[in-house]
Amino acid sequence: MINTYSSNLPPPPVPPRPGTQSSMRNWTRSRSHVRFLCAAFVVQTVVTIALFLYLFQRIDAASNENNSTFNNDLIVLKRLEECESNSLDSGSLLDCSKVLQKFQGIISKLSQIEGKAWGLSAPGTPSGTEARAQMTIMASSGQTLKWNPDYSMLKNVEYYTRSRSLQIRVPGYYFVYSQVTFSKAHPKTPLAQFVMRRRSSAERAGEDLLLKAFCSPGSNDLCTSYQAGMFRLEEGQQLYVNVTDSSLVNFEVTTTTFGLFLMQRVP
Repeated sequence: MINTYSSNLPPPPVPPRPGTQSSMRNWTRSRSHVRFLCAAFVVQTVVTIALFLYLFQRIDAASNENNSTFNNDLIVLKRLEECESNSLDSGSLLDCSKVLQKFQGIISKLSQIEGKAWGLSAPGTPSGTEARAQMTIMASSGQTLKWNPDYSMLKNVEYYTRSRSLQIRVPGYYFVYSQVTFSKAHPKTPLAQFVMRRRSSAERAGEDLLLKAFCSPGSNDLCTSYQAGMFRLEEGQQLYVNVTDSSLVNFEVTTTTFGLFLMQRVP
């Protein structure tokens, strides 16, 4: 039989393969992610370069300012040196007088500022006159405790090994403290420590008691006595620590100590 049927319609499209549409979507997403990462990298690079340039300009400006200040200082010092010479004419001498007046004004302002700073930090205590001492104990015998100056802290206070005493160099009001630990009790005498003051020969000669403290050992045969006070001390006066018996003292550096520090200087 002969097929006489004919049609002018185009053939139907080929159906897509399974998974083709999902692959296209994934590729589109990947391309979007790559674009986003590239844009973020470009923005970060631009910001980093901008910050670097800003910091470089700030550092360069600060360096130029410091160099300018240094150069100005050199010019002023050179001008002062020229003013010191005798080969200047009358006009130059007039300029020198103006420079010296300005220089003296700056010095006076600096002195006032330094004076205010000291007034806030330590009233009545000028710079360089602080005095303090913290002594490290040494094993010894006798009534007066002995200290090791090589391992002690001393500033503007002298330690005399022979008398085992601290001598005051800067007069003023001092905070004095003393701590003594006893390892066992005395059979007859209570355990006690005394901070003594020896007056110089220029004053009324003699000694007086500043502080006194007792302690009684407990079941562990150890007891610690501590005492402290504020005293006005004059130049040349000496302080030392007496105990009932130094053979009963615990000579560990953390248990027995003696010291003082200047609170306010007096003329």
